[in-house]
Amino acid sequence: MTGPSLPYLTAGPGLRAVFKARWEDFEVEELPARDPEGEGDHLWLEIEKHGLTTPRAASDLARALGVKPSSVGYAGMKDARAIARQWMSVEHVDPDRIGNERRVLLSELSGRANIIALTQRLDLPPDSELMDKILAEVVSKESEGYQFEAADGSFHLLVKRCMGTFAPHFQTLHYHVHVDNKSSGEVTAEAVVKIRVGDAVSFEAAEGHGPVDALDAALRKALNGRFPALNHLHLVDYKVRVIDSEAATAAWVRVVIESQDEDDVWGTVGVSENIIEASWIALIDSYEYKLAKDEEETAAGSQAKA
Repeated sequence: MTGPSLPYLTAGPGLRAVFKARWEDFEVEELPARDPEGEGDHLWLEIEKHGLTTPRAASDLARALGVKPSSVGYAGMKDARAIARQWMSVEHVDPDRIGNERRVLLSELSGRANIIALTQRLDLPPDSELMDKILAEVVSKESEGYQFEAADGSFHLLVKRCMGTFAPHFQTLHYHVHVDNKSSGEVTAEAVVKIRVGDAVSFEAAEGHGPVDALDAALRKALNGRFPALNHLHLVDYKVRVIDSEAATAAWVRVVIESQDEDDVWGTVGVSENIIEASWIALIDSYEYKLAKDEEETAAGSQAKA
C-alpha cells in the first residue's frame, strides 16, 4: 500500500504500512446468513451504531418500539468503539411503525415541547410547571458538564427529584479507595464504604480489579442483602470523558456507567474534578435507578390486577 515514508519496525525493509487509531478508521459490517423472506413474526432491521455496546443498542431499539428488551435478538456482540452495522430482529412489530417516532437528544433541548416528548414514557401528568422545572434542571446540569443522551437512568432520577417523588434507598456516609502498585507489578484496588439504610449503619471493605469494581463490591457488601433485586444488577461498561482538556490533570471529568439486569439496559452519569467521585455518583445512580424501576414495575402490576 502507498503512504508516507515511515521508519521501519523490523530489522529489514519489511512491509510499508500506516497505523490508524481514529474510530472513523474502523468499520464492522455484519453479513446475514440468509436474506429476509418478506413474511413471518419478526421484523428484521439493519442498524448502524457508534459508541454503544450491542446490548445497549438493542435496549434503545426496544424502548423506541415499545417492546421488551427480550423481544430484540441479535447474532453477536460488535465493537462499541467502531462504526458497526449489524442486523437485529424484533418480534411482533408492524413495519409501518418504524421511522414514525423521532428520538430527541437531551443536548437538543430547547423548550417544554421536547421535555414532554422525552418524559412521555414516564407517564407523567400534564403539568407545564413541572416541565419547566425539569428543563431548568437539565440546563443547569448540562452547564456543569452533564450529558444525558447515554444516561437515561440518571435522567429518570432527575425527573423524580423534580416531582418530589424520589426517596433514596440508602445514604452515603463515607467512602475511600486505595490503589496499590506492588513491586511485582501487580496493581490492586481496595475500597471502604460506610452507608446508612434506615437506622442501620454498615461499614465494609472489598477488593476489586480497579477502583470502580472495588467500590461496587464494597457497596454490595454494605447493603448486605437488604435489596435482593441488586443481585441481578451488573455493570457492563464504563466510559470517562475529559470535559475541559485545557485544564490538563485538573480537568473535570464525566463518567458514564452502563448497567443491565435481566430485563433492561441503562446508563448513569457523574461529573466531578475527581474521577473517583464522578464514578461514585454514576454508580449510586445505577443502584437507585434499578431499585426505583423495580418498585414502579411492581406498583404498576398491582394496579393492573386491581
